Amino acid sequence: MSERIYCIDTSSILDLIKHHPTDIFETLWTNLDKLMADGRLVVHERVQNELQGKDDDAKAWVKTVPRSAIARLDADQGAFITRLGREYRHMAWRISQPEYEKKADVFLVGLAVSRGYVVVTEEADRQWHIPDLCKRYDVESINRWGLIRGEGWKF
Repeated sequence: MSERIYCIDTSSILDLIKHHPTDIFETLWTNLDKLMADGRLVVHERVQNELQGKDDDAKAWVKTVPRSAIARLDADQGAFITRLGREYRHMAWRISQPEYEKKADVFLVGLAVSRGYVVVTEEADRQWHIPDLCKRYDVESINRWGLIRGEGWKF
């Protein structure tokens, strides 16, 4: 069994909720809860904020996330954001825009870079999206199926 620690993106949580409802896929959600309880699955506070602005199921789920599983913005992540802005000037401009203020993407990657986490996302591998940023900074990025397979879960 893998001992990796995962940080999960809004896109993965929304896809899990949409395609694997909690009332039908109870074992999946119990396994995710256990990962959080064991400190092996974290939700960045920016992801938490994004989910609070989504549909009722996402809002309900995010309320169940234990405080211990919420990763807060810290100095290491801030240092990553500064580094990203220095290395890619257009990203510094993009991050500074008001519409980007509540987005989680670069903070999620910063969390993974600073703590050695695996990012779970459903985003396409396009330029400047999470998988691309992960590649640029040597961070492993997987989708929800990669998480399920990596943990050896069978349903």
